[in-house]
Amino acid sequence: MKLWLYDLREPPDDSWTWARTYAEAEQAMRSLEVTDASLDNDLGEGEPEGRRLVHWMCEHDVWPRATIAVHSANPVASEYMVGMIERYGPFQRVGASHRFRRGPGAHRLAGRSCG
Repeated sequence: MKLWLYDLREPPDDSWTWARTYAEAEQAMRSLEVTDASLDNDLGEGEPEGRRLVHWMCEHDVWPRATIAVHSANPVASEYMVGMIERYGPFQRVGASHRFRRGPGAHRLAGRSCG
């Protein structure tokens, strides 16, 4: 399953599962079926943010099986999410982008608290 987290903008195509809320995205991640994820941060007034999902992934060591990307226009939140993925996720960053893929040489602080 490819997970698209965004409250307003539709996924790029029909191959993506559209989660409009944190709760929907967390439920998808709990299924352990997510291969790819593309995440927004700002999900609407009063709704938990996308960076909370990245923190949840870190705490539970549940990550997409192939790739993860951050597509948020919020620069502060994007950098937080990218930093958490880079530091704790089993991914390599693709160039200077906000995209990551699993692979050898991934930076990961296994067993460390993600705060």
